[in-house]
Amino acid sequence: MNILKLFGKDYLTKKSAKLFDKGYAEFEKGNYKKAVDNFLDSLRALEEADIDQSKKNEGIANNLAMLAHTRGKIGQFELAEQDLARALTLKPDDVGIYWSLGSLKLDQNQFKEGIPIFEKMIELSPLDSNGHFFRGVCMLELGNIESLFLTSKNL
Repeated sequence: MNILKLFGKDYLTKKSAKLFDKGYAEFEKGNYKKAVDNFLDSLRALEEADIDQSKKNEGIANNLAMLAHTRGKIGQFELAEQDLARALTLKPDDVGIYWSLGSLKLDQNQFKEGIPIFEKMIELSPLDSNGHFFRGVCMLELGNIESLFLTSKNL
């Protein structure tokens, strides 16, 4: 008999939640490397959990988004982008994940790459001002002021 079955079906789900909470507490203290370790452990537990696949995907995507945010704080931009790309495969219409990805691009001064990400945010949630504002920031940083006005007229 599998030892995990002795603890009940949602043992790994509960373990994942506790590890995530520990990671978040470390994040709040600024202990980003410890936070990353806890988020990775939380992710592993959740991936092994025997729960409904849609709930699992939701949890994994949310965990990956927080992991990416934390990795961005310590300059692990490539890993953060990989985490967010995976999260988008699980939740392709999540504006928050696009926001995280766009923020990473801003943090790296990759304004040209940020524009399509913020445009996707606008497509998914036209009334959310963040997509519009930060697309504009990218355009201004690129000196593309004329396109900014043309885009605004189309709204």
